[in-house]
Amino acid sequence: MKLLNFVPLVCILAALFFAPMQLAAQNFYEPTQVNTIHLYFSEANWDQLLDNLASAGQEERLTGSAIINGVPYDSVGVRYKGNSSYSANRNKNPFNIKLDYVLDDQLMDGVYGTIKLSNGFNDPSLIRETLAYEIARKYMPASLANYANVYVNDVLIGIYTSVQDVDSYFMRTHLGCSGKPRFKSETNPTGTSVIWGYLGADSTAYAAKYEIESDYGWSDIINFTNVLNNDQNNVANVLNVDQHLWFLAFENLLDNFDSPINIFHNFYLFGDEDGRINPIVWDLNEAFGTYNRVGTSNLSITQLQNYNPLANLTSSTHTLISKVLSNPRYKMMYIAHMRTMLTENFTNGWYATRGAELQSICAPYVQADPNFFYTYANFTSNLNTTITGPRTIPGITTLMNTRSTYLLNNSAFAGTLPQISALDYSPANPLPNSTVSFTLTATDANFAQLGIRQNAAQKFNYYQMWDDGQHGDGAANDGVFGVSVPIGYGNLQYYAWAENSTQGAFYPARAEHEFFSIAVDSPMGGIQFNEINYNSSDEFDPGDWVEIHNPGTDAVDISNWVFKDGDNSHVFTIPQGTTLSANGFLVLCQSLAEFTAVFPAVTNVLGDFDFGLSGSGEAVRLYTSNGETVDSVFYGVNAPWPTEPNGNGSTLALISPELDNNLPASWQASLGHGTPGSSNSNTEVEDNLVSPVLATISCYPNPFKSHTTIEYKVPDNMKTTLSIYNIRGQKVRTLIDNQDAKGTNKITWNGSDSRQQKLGSGIYFVLMQSEGRVLKTQKLVLLN
Repeated sequence: MKLLNFVPLVCILAALFFAPMQLAAQNFYEPTQVNTIHLYFSEANWDQLLDNLASAGQEERLTGSAIINGVPYDSVGVRYKGNSSYSANRNKNPFNIKLDYVLDDQLMDGVYGTIKLSNGFNDPSLIRETLAYEIARKYMPASLANYANVYVNDVLIGIYTSVQDVDSYFMRTHLGCSGKPRFKSETNPTGTSVIWGYLGADSTAYAAKYEIESDYGWSDIINFTNVLNNDQNNVANVLNVDQHLWFLAFENLLDNFDSPINIFHNFYLFGDEDGRINPIVWDLNEAFGTYNRVGTSNLSITQLQNYNPLANLTSSTHTLISKVLSNPRYKMMYIAHMRTMLTENFTNGWYATRGAELQSICAPYVQADPNFFYTYANFTSNLNTTITGPRTIPGITTLMNTRSTYLLNNSAFAGTLPQISALDYSPANPLPNSTVSFTLTATDANFAQLGIRQNAAQKFNYYQMWDDGQHGDGAANDGVFGVSVPIGYGNLQYYAWAENSTQGAFYPARAEHEFFSIAVDSPMGGIQFNEINYNSSDEFDPGDWVEIHNPGTDAVDISNWVFKDGDNSHVFTIPQGTTLSANGFLVLCQSLAEFTAVFPAVTNVLGDFDFGLSGSGEAVRLYTSNGETVDSVFYGVNAPWPTEPNGNGSTLALISPELDNNLPASWQASLGHGTPGSSNSNTEVEDNLVSPVLATISCYPNPFKSHTTIEYKVPDNMKTTLSIYNIRGQKVRTLIDNQDAKGTNKITWNGSDSRQQKLGSGIYFVLMQSEGRVLKTQKLVLLN
């Protein structure tokens, strides 16, 4: 049942008049931004009504209106959320706000339908959740998080932590798929319960512990728990093991016991294209030792600091730990992941510096909060000082400085660590359906393996590497391991693992979350997605369409090639006898009737594909008739991707065929409504702008460890910007911002981000831009 009401227009107009008129679509979860949320209910007893819904255990909502950063949202659904953080006796309870409760297309930033707000209960510092999520995002899929200042009927309730919902958009963004099983657990069970235990073949036994959020999936969760508990040799077939190891290491390291490493609580399980379950962290507001009830005891701060990294290794109730870490290699990988998180965040002091920065962002709002659960002195001190009272809340640095030392001296971390110095490959420019040879150079290692894939939405395949003198590895036992791998179509993504009898190491250190990549040359002219229309304006709607482009000099027969979006069941087969000419374009459209009605002059078009492209971002993929990947792009709809194509009339247009079309900076919004069937409107070089061909970038050394010199050249005096992006398309550093440049120039980059934090090993790109146009890109490989 939806509880509907009417909010007087005068309330909304008044709030709009006094609210700051900024657009909400400037990335709602920007870390430095404190959003302003006004909720309006016509009922004066709105709090009692929300309490009544919570007391009844229902997820029905009270309907009202919202104004978020000055932008109105009508008919939103609101309810209270939380377990221990909620109480009918509190003035400040956590909120769950569903923007699309009544209006299906009413989304924040075009993608976020639900806003989840935590009230800071049990966290005097107010940074536990934002800091923990920021750390998690370096290593695994995890929510964005920042802050929001919340008013109800123009009365200030206070400052909240705002955490991105783990929903279908999250699945598309992080797993590259859609429509797969999604489960959530926010139960608060009592008594002994086997965490992720097998409960038999009847799905009703699982309903009390898992809330299904997809259209199907019970058989998947049954099969997953059965294999996990009863067939550990095949666990990798049903579980994304590497992501799970990051998940376990993160929860243990941060003493986050309000989680499944302790109780059946606070996690998501998402399916993927390979039929595996992917664990997702959730509800981190009691990380860093706030929730200390473990088993039947409340742990002291000393016990939290010295919590065993291998706790529950043989437990019969924590099978998510014992059934996975019983594999010696998985246990070694788990310790390697924990070591990476320790050295990149804690032993170098980064977390304390970042914690202070986060507190400076929300401090003015905490001071003004009439319902903050602690004193302002508690807030400012809890980063470094333990707060005592009815409940002891550890100082974050008090806990983690000592815990870091304890862990690195724990017997689980003892032994010699393999040192990897290089991971090379040949040939330099591999072709599809060929063989690529890899060599890994390492000391103190007696085993190595390569992880490799050619589709970002699918799992890595593993190949043992050999140091026997028979696999292109030089002499036997010389510390060089080799393997040759057959490849198909699509760019390669790869990483390596090396181990000895006690310890192991990944290369790059954040693998599998980060990896190296190799462009695979295409004998088919490099056919690629060139223009995407995923959300037309109401005034000009040809339906969804994509354009593919053959920038090569030879025509290519594309008979029976297959176009898909992020769902494997969505298939459009290109008809037999179709040829894409040299430098030719072809449009694939959702509806020929709708498309030709508005583009009657475009004849190089095929349709209909009987599915639509997502207005919240997803993959578009092109395959040969044999199923080999030709091109795939996972487009986004909010920054750093161009936002204008999301319902405003323009299309997503590739700037140049020379650019990597998986990078957001390689795309711009088209002029007008796009140019289907011909070259993109934004690739025409105006007289007052330099041709991208005349601008150059070179980097040396590349790959590099401590620093690289970026040499860039422009023929005319012009405003130039140099930026560094990671492989996920996120800007990590601006080196030069709109400075005058002419001729040959040099700048040195030390591999750090905008906060001078050393970045992890991996692939990065330097982009040279002028007046908003990308002139050149250059790939960089950072080795740590």
